[in-house]
Amino acid sequence: MNSIAGPDHCDWQSAVMMHLGWPLGTVSQSTAEIRQFIRDPDGIIGYGIHDKLAIATDLPDDARDTGYRNGELQLWLSPSDPDAAYLRAGDDVERWPRADPIVACR
Repeated sequence: MNSIAGPDHCDWQSAVMMHLGWPLGTVSQSTAEIRQFIRDPDGIIGYGIHDKLAIATDLPDDARDTGYRNGELQLWLSPSDPDAAYLRAGDDVERWPRADPIVACR
């Protein structure tokens, strides 16, 4: 798992890209073993990602805590919403959409 700021040479620095080895916990060897989720509040990346981002939302009823943490930030996944990752900090929840295919700056 990693997260990176969008590259500034493409002017995507206000976006964040998170990559998870898939199935979760896999040490990926190729992009075929990765799921990418993007937080793009300014809509700079395109690809319909911005429209699927939810900054203030609720966890789905079937969401499960993955145990992945970065300080207070928790990663949750939902079987009923496989094209999203949910990031939770306290009572705040964001829904980050999956980019499929993976988005890369050229």
